[in-house]
Amino acid sequence: MSDAAAVNAFLVRLALFVFMAILFSSMASRASAAEAIVAEVVLNQERKGAFIVYLGDDGDVLVKPADLMSMGFREPSGHRALMGGEEHLSLRSMQSVSFAFVERTLTLEIIAAPDLLPVRSISFGAERNPRVIYPRETSAFLNYRFDYFSMDPAVARTFAAAAELGVRTSDYLFLSDGIYSETAMERRFVRLMSSVTYDRRRAMDRVIAGDLIASSGDLGTVLNLGGVSYSRVYGMNPSFVRYPTIDYSGLVSLPSDMEVYLNGARVRTEKLRPGEFEIIDLTAQSGAGNLEILIRDPFGREQRFSHPYYMTEVLLKEGLHDFSYGAGFFRRNFGVKNDDYGPLAAAGFHRYGITDALTIGIRGDGGDGTFSLGPQVVWRAGAAGVVSSSLSRSFDTDGKEGTAGSLGYGYRSGSYSGRLLARGFTEHYQNVGVVPPAEKTRLEAGAGIGYSTRQFGSLSVDAAVVKKHAGLDRETEAITYSRNIARNASMYATLRRIEEGNSPSYEFFLGFTLYPAKEYTVASNYQRYEGGQRGSVQVQKSQPSGEGAGYRAQYEYADDQERITTASASMQYNAPYGIYRGDYTGRNGDSGNSSTYALSAAGAAVYADGSIGFVRPVHDGFALVRAGGLQGVRVYHNNQEVGRTDASGKAFIPNLGSYYENQISISDKDIPIDYYMPEVRRFVSPPLRGAAVLAFEVRKIQAVTGTLSLRRGKKAVPVEFHEVTMVIGEEERSFPTGRGGEFFVEDVPAGRHRVSVVIDGEQHAFDLDVPKSDEMIIDLGGILL
Repeated sequence: MSDAAAVNAFLVRLALFVFMAILFSSMASRASAAEAIVAEVVLNQERKGAFIVYLGDDGDVLVKPADLMSMGFREPSGHRALMGGEEHLSLRSMQSVSFAFVERTLTLEIIAAPDLLPVRSISFGAERNPRVIYPRETSAFLNYRFDYFSMDPAVARTFAAAAELGVRTSDYLFLSDGIYSETAMERRFVRLMSSVTYDRRRAMDRVIAGDLIASSGDLGTVLNLGGVSYSRVYGMNPSFVRYPTIDYSGLVSLPSDMEVYLNGARVRTEKLRPGEFEIIDLTAQSGAGNLEILIRDPFGREQRFSHPYYMTEVLLKEGLHDFSYGAGFFRRNFGVKNDDYGPLAAAGFHRYGITDALTIGIRGDGGDGTFSLGPQVVWRAGAAGVVSSSLSRSFDTDGKEGTAGSLGYGYRSGSYSGRLLARGFTEHYQNVGVVPPAEKTRLEAGAGIGYSTRQFGSLSVDAAVVKKHAGLDRETEAITYSRNIARNASMYATLRRIEEGNSPSYEFFLGFTLYPAKEYTVASNYQRYEGGQRGSVQVQKSQPSGEGAGYRAQYEYADDQERITTASASMQYNAPYGIYRGDYTGRNGDSGNSSTYALSAAGAAVYADGSIGFVRPVHDGFALVRAGGLQGVRVYHNNQEVGRTDASGKAFIPNLGSYYENQISISDKDIPIDYYMPEVRRFVSPPLRGAAVLAFEVRKIQAVTGTLSLRRGKKAVPVEFHEVTMVIGEEERSFPTGRGGEFFVEDVPAGRHRVSVVIDGEQHAFDLDVPKSDEMIIDLGGILL
């Protein structure tokens, strides 16, 4: 290297050294100029507590980013500097932030734009109870029913016996049912439906293998198949809302009170911190409405925000799918023959929420040489209502093709409603599995308007027309009015005009319903029509959900082609182990008299957790309740008494709502005084046709007492005022000794328990035997260590 190059390199290094020295000197001087203090921080007039901050000579304030986030800033950004070895952020460099330091009170007042602060989410959705139990126990049930029917004077008698077997294990459910019938002409047994169902509860998906029902939706068909289906079942999570809800967002710069009004009625009050807020999952009755938000700041200033909406359940939330696919073999002669399966067929639909205002879908079915396919659209036109449309094209192997379409519109706003629907079919439109009628429909159309208030009642005007490719067309117009005429009474009236084949006729219907007492109903109606009239009076006592009786008695007369009077009565008794019913109908007419009698008995045998019991028929979930071996304890389902525990302290409860939160409780008044029950209420959500096992812990209130002494030489010295430890099962419990070594311990079960005590630094341990006893206090006497 030459001398000139060496000199240049030296000068470069010297200049760099001088620059770095000046830079560090500047930073050091700035750091030394900042003073660390403890300041009380107020953010948008909301106190946040005390923080260590640095005050600069230039009036800037530096705060640790972590402290800013704990104050409520979402993602603080700005110029940063090292203070005291830690990174701090300059408040002056932060956008949309102003501040002032009050030296007299050592208070740092910060004003920040609301969008810099956290978002407060206020959900109106139904939250699931965290105490709910989701059972997956293995269980089984066998429903059975016997029916006897007799008719005079023909003396026709029929006997029938039906059974349904269900077995659930984990996420799988096996179901099969059948019926045996016997008449004077024949005896026959028919298997009805048999299937295995697999549920994915969290995903809300269901797979069925075996006999099933498949649907292809609007303009489609319903098929009875032996095959496989896959579908989305939102009902597995009742708290999940699949349709669009009312959402609203806003921001406040100061601590404020918020009131939420739905169509003028206040539904919620919240306290808001400065920042953004959002209202989500708010639902309302279908139709147009208005959401109003009232914001009141600390100075009493109010702001009102209005948000019109239109609520409907026919749309899907954005991004959600709803679908059902089924494929298999036709069930032919269902209910008549066993295992009569035909050709392959399939039916299904799939819907998807493009946005909260637009849901699209596709449907189709096919089999046995006939196929149909088409799109579906549902659109919310802002607050103007909902429009739905479907289009389908069909063809078969014979070369026949057809088209069908539908267009619907619905609107509701407060007391007013309106609806339109039109469906058209070409002559050769066909769905699989549907036998073409002799008179095919060409057009179905209907329209209606309605008005309803609590004071006025409900009034609707409807018109409909059905036109055929061949046959008589039909037109109908109707006016319907109903209202409550007293606190416990209502009325219903309809005037209808029907024109079929250019021959108009009129009908009038008038009905009254009275509720004279709880569980009782009295109803009467009168109907006048072309060529005749009829009327009826009915008295009914509702059937209780648990044990008890219900009945119905009715008298009816008709005067058209002949005069006929009919008297009927039925009574049903819900017993602990079954349902028993009797029906009678007597008919007197110009052509003769007749009487019919029917008797039925139904029940179920159930299994869960190693126990077998007999209950009323199981149509949904069921539960096995254990009450610690106590007999006669009342059991309630959603606050309705449904049974009592038997001699072994258990009770089977039928018909819990699958997937819903069922409250099962027992009466603490039925618990003996010397027993203690820590919990008398449980919440359970069983799977479809599954069981829940609920064991309520029952403890006998029993205590032990005695004296504890330590052998020292020939003397027994009382162990006074010491802490003693007892192990009961997996629980470790401590209790003190008193004067004379006396001790008293509550809630100690019979058995052997390990006890230890430290005396003068030495541990002494022994086994304490507690005998079985009916006494509330067991005296163990003196215990010598």
